[in-house]
Amino acid sequence: MAATWRVAKDMMFQGNFKAPEVDMSGKTVVITGPSRGGIGFETALAIAQQGAQVLLAARNVEKATSDLEIIASHTGQAGKLKVFKCDVSSSESAHECAKEILKAHSTVDVLINNAGAVFEEEKTVGAGVEISFATCVLGHHVLNHKLKPRRIVWVTGDIYAISDGTANPYFKGAGVSAYANACLARLMLALEMKRRGICQEIVAVHPGVIRSQFIKPKGCLEGAMLATCDWARIDVVAGAQSSIYAATCPSGDFPDETIYLHNKYGWYVLEPSDLAMNTERSQALFDECDQLCSIAR
Repeated sequence: MAATWRVAKDMMFQGNFKAPEVDMSGKTVVITGPSRGGIGFETALAIAQQGAQVLLAARNVEKATSDLEIIASHTGQAGKLKVFKCDVSSSESAHECAKEILKAHSTVDVLINNAGAVFEEEKTVGAGVEISFATCVLGHHVLNHKLKPRRIVWVTGDIYAISDGTANPYFKGAGVSAYANACLARLMLALEMKRRGICQEIVAVHPGVIRSQFIKPKGCLEGAMLATCDWARIDVVAGAQSSIYAATCPSGDFPDETIYLHNKYGWYVLEPSDLAMNTERSQALFDECDQLCSIAR
């Protein structure tokens, strides 16, 4: 109930957090979903401006190359930017992407699991996995395992609180409900990775409720609802700030009691009754994702 109320407040009262600038020279950062018009692009741009080597993992290489050129024009650091093909809805594509990245870079300092999608129609991929879940979760699960970054940033969001709590790869449905299910899975996996000691520097980010084309209204009612709340939504630059901070902040900024970074509340401690705190489901989900992604530990 508390998390659901948090979602309602998110729609009306947004945070105005601004990430401080940090020298990221010598760091290698991989980000998925870096398309212009979204928070991934703004995150990549900001981190490139701070001197990092930024690797864009994208499904559409041609579009990502165009985005890279824009980032290079702002930073003058074309030599520190590179595009790698990665369709995160496909674990096979993610395995191949990780292999290509590791050929060129022996170490990845930060992996930002940013890519995600909302699909209007119900669809499955592979072994019957719901498409939003596959896109938001499975490819990133592979990248986490293969790249073994020092720090992992999962972009999720309070929208997980309106899910049915199952974090089900075979979820029946589409649109916002399927996306909420996938966001819960992302947060659960982040928490489980922390419990298992797979990555000690791990952050799950709520970026805010953002004014973008990410969620397209379905029908007049949803359109009217989004239009009503549009004044309260933040732009993509503001929405990227939590991800930027999570990727660049000093290790000493990480608290022991939580991994959830909220754009309004900062480091936010989830209540024991929170959907994401279902340890039994998180453990089972992690193992299930290993199986779906052909990962043997």
